[in-house]
Amino acid sequence: MKRFNVLLLLFSMLLCLNEAMSAETNSPPPAADAATFDYLKSKQGIVCNNTTNDGQISSAGLSFNCVYRDYSAEKGAPVILSGSFNVMYTKGKVPYYSLKMVPSVVLAATSEVNARYPDYLDVMINGQSISGYKDIDNKAVNGGRLIGYADKDLVITRGLLKGGDFDIVIRYSIDNGAHYNDLRIFSIVSAADSSLTKGRFRTCINDMSDYLGIVP
Repeated sequence: MKRFNVLLLLFSMLLCLNEAMSAETNSPPPAADAATFDYLKSKQGIVCNNTTNDGQISSAGLSFNCVYRDYSAEKGAPVILSGSFNVMYTKGKVPYYSLKMVPSVVLAATSEVNARYPDYLDVMINGQSISGYKDIDNKAVNGGRLIGYADKDLVITRGLLKGGDFDIVIRYSIDNGAHYNDLRIFSIVSAADSSLTKGRFRTCINDMSDYLGIVP
């Protein structure tokens, strides 16, 4: 009888512990965590940059920064995604594209930011992966990942030059491929800002293509 009472007590303790853990998992984020997330959310954006050489555009890129809560891999912790998608054109050489991404997990208790190496990283243009044109794949100095693509057949460039709308999606994983996420670059900002940035980027691509004699 005494042994039965001890077992019953242990069972009750385990049940209470399980209920406490469930309540903690399902509870809303603390106020400090919510404030941090809102602040990071207010800083997200996308910018189109370009450089010129002797009056001609030689490179163009999209720099992005956004934040989301990752419930699949990080138990709802804020994850910052920062990086860029660039294209470089040189007379007599094939267009060269690069993708850089640095995912960083924010620890609410300490506000510490830990960079993560994306185990899987790819970019899709209009739904088509460009992984077949991968030329280099390195770890970035700040903990992210950097991939270079040589557009030998001009497939990537012509995809960007096609009339109508176009979309750039970055697919990645930060938990060894257990979960995959898609980042639609032009969805980071409002529709109006997205349209403006997309227009600037396409203008740069068109100008560089005209200079190099690339026909859509």
